[in-house]
This record gives sequence, structure tokens and C-alpha cells, in this order.
Amino acid sequence: MQGAGAALTCGRGREIILAYEAAFARALGARVVEKPAVTLWMVLIPILFLHYMHRHQQFKAGVEGFAREYLKPRLRALDAALGASATDGEQGGTDSPASLALRRAQAQQEAVLTAHYRRLLACEADGHGALLRAAYGDRARFEQYLEELGAADAALNAAILEAAPGETAVAQAVARLDSALRQMRREEAMSFISPAPPAA
Repeated sequence: MQGAGAALTCGRGREIILAYEAAFARALGARVVEKPAVTLWMVLIPILFLHYMHRHQQFKAGVEGFAREYLKPRLRALDAALGASATDGEQGGTDSPASLALRRAQAQQEAVLTAHYRRLLACEADGHGALLRAAYGDRARFEQYLEELGAADAALNAAILEAAPGETAVAQAVARLDSALRQMRREEAMSFISPAPPAA
């Protein structure tokens, strides 16, 4: 469902979507990247506190690095939605089956995101929440999109695990990512407020 009036200008729409996705990426990174714990000893013994501060700086850098990587496919999808070329150069034919499966899963995820961004860009609204309501109309439709994106995420995670068999650290990171994404998507769905019906 499209909102009343003209669609957003490309620049304004991109700005709204990108600001939301960047905030989502940082919040997700804060849940996925392991945060150092504070103990009483760190407060009482300065050298331990300095060590904690160093690890906390590493945590913040890790969150920012995670957010940058998480945003890359979303930027490609957003560019595709705006009509720009969003493909990296084709790679050679020497990829393993696991690598090919990973690239297919990435392409499918980006296709879901591109369709979503096109839907948002076809509407007019002042912020991301209003844009979602204008584009989807009610929570049920928005949840359909979240389910489709969740399925694409799950396929991508499975492909990552297949490409890195036996890598415990990768499996743990994927499990944390999956858990955090599920929780944040539930929060997204719960925060969706359907537009009020028109006055009689």
C-alpha cells in the first residue's frame, strides 16, 4: 500500500532508510559482539580497570566493524532499489560448492531487501516508522516481510556454516547473530503501529 501523495525523493528516502539500518546494525552489533564484564576487582585495582577499558575500546571497535560489514549488503540492495548498479564484479568459476551456495544465499537476501526498499521508497512519510506504516498498512503484512527476510537470513547463516565446517568460533558467532536478530525482529514487529482508520 502506498502513502498518499508523491513518493519520497530518492535522496530523502535513502537518508531515512540508511539512518534506520545504521542504527539497527549498531544495536545488533552491541548484542552480537562479546562485551567485557565489569567486576568489583576492576574498580578496586586500577591496573585491572585499565585492562577493562582497553577491552571496552576493543568492544566498541568491534561493534563499529560489525555494523560496517552488516550494512554492506543493505547498501547494495538500497542502491539496486534506487536503480543503481548493485553488483560486485563477477568472480571466476573456481569457487567451491560451499562458496557458490554462500553467494546465492547473499543474493537472495539482497533481493528480499531490495524489494522492501522499493516498497518504502514508493511511499511518502517523515520517518522510518511512518514509512513502514505507509508501505505495509498493518502489522500482519509487515510480519510477512520479516518472515521472508528471516528465511533469507537463515539460509545465509546455513551457507556460512557450510563454508566454514568445524569452525567453532564461526558457529558461536552465527548462533549469537541468529538469536539477536530474532529478538530484534520481534521487537520491530511489536513496535509496528497500524495507521488509524480514516474518520467517518
